[in-house]
Amino acid sequence: MSLSAEQKRKTLVQGLTYGFLISHPFALYAEASGNTVFADNQTMLKSRSLLYGHHSAAAHVLQRKLKNISYYKGDLDGKIGVLTENAIKQFQRNQYLHATGQADKETLERIVTVEEDKIVQMVQTIKHAIVPGETSAEVNKLQKALAFYGYYTASIDGIYGPLTKKAIKQYQIDHKLELNENVEFSFIETLSTKTKNAKPVIKHKTKTTKKTPKPVPKASSSVNSSIAQIAKRYLGVPYVWGGDSPSGFDCSGFIQYVFKTQNKQLPRTVSDIWNVSISVSKPSIGDFVFFETYKPGPSHMGIYLGNGQFIHAGSDTGVQISVLNNPYWSPRYLGAKRSP
Repeated sequence: MSLSAEQKRKTLVQGLTYGFLISHPFALYAEASGNTVFADNQTMLKSRSLLYGHHSAAAHVLQRKLKNISYYKGDLDGKIGVLTENAIKQFQRNQYLHATGQADKETLERIVTVEEDKIVQMVQTIKHAIVPGETSAEVNKLQKALAFYGYYTASIDGIYGPLTKKAIKQYQIDHKLELNENVEFSFIETLSTKTKNAKPVIKHKTKTTKKTPKPVPKASSSVNSSIAQIAKRYLGVPYVWGGDSPSGFDCSGFIQYVFKTQNKQLPRTVSDIWNVSISVSKPSIGDFVFFETYKPGPSHMGIYLGNGQFIHAGSDTGVQISVLNNPYWSPRYLGAKRSP
């Protein structure tokens, strides 16, 4: 039975729509949430921790916020990959946080704080009182600030209409300001000052226990030097999938074998070694260096030798020495970790 022209058109539209949603899973989320910055903060902060491989609306919000504060330059795809993790690390370093690349509760709250600083600075540039019916860049700034604190939930359009008026009135009530449709400088001054009653930070009601961070073991120069020297003995050994002996290594088999010579037991896979090892901000000789190659997440690793070099079992040439700033390895670098 042949399809009519209208049926063909509908089938084509449905197919294109489905394809778009598959390739842009958070498009509807972005459209539905509009500019409700407060709702975004809730979505992100309730996640408690966002790490490599995470794929969700919260990750989408995190990417957007990192982009807003000039740390992230990639696509807003809602997936924490290499670029997002690197942006998190850079933010953590600049904020004097432990640069793990994992957006924990402290990092997420700090991101909101930095974004708030940016909002405050923006509000302080409002140059004149704002009146109902006005359409201007100043109204746009006001709406962004009220949206950040959860008062304005409509589109940021720079128009002082009924929804903007409603948000202004509620803010005035909550902060015990004189009710006035005109936004005077006293209102702007209050809005540009961080208040203890600001809404973005969400406190969890569940009872939590304070965990002591796992200490980073000090690098033993003698042991790590021995590991590096032992690893070099196997230069040129061919790559063998699943290999864990000098007759042939795969990348994790090589690492496991070398560390076993120093009575250090490691898991068999790259991802498992990643999970049990401890992040360090800068690698020392004998530390692990991890990369994302043929699949998302840590999928290749090597042993750091110093001077930007590492030794690893590559699939093409077997055990070899490479450099971290190589055009291939540099963009795939996930970070350094230390044996527990």
